Amino acid sequence: MTDIASIAQAAQDGGADAVSLVNTFAAMAIDIKTRKSRIGNVTGGLSGPAIRPMAVYMVQRVASQIKIPVVAWEGL
Repeated sequence: MTDIASIAQAAQDGGADAVSLVNTFAAMAIDIKTRKSRIGNVTGGLSGPAIRPMAVYMVQRVASQIKIPVVAWEGL
C-alpha cells in the first residue's frame, strides 16, 4: 500500500466510526555469516521504538485527510 490516507478515506466513506493505524511492520533479519534468517519463521513483526517515526507519519497523513477519529496508542 502506498497511500494509507486513501484506505482510511475509503473506510470513512464506507461508514466507519473511526480508524486504528499501525500494529507491526513485516520484517526480516539475515545472519550475514550463514546467509539465513535470524527469525525462526523467516519473517516476523517489527514493533516498538523502531517503528514510531513511521507510525507517527501515518497517523498525521490519515488525520489530515479524514474527519472521523484516528485511534493511536503510545505503548512505548
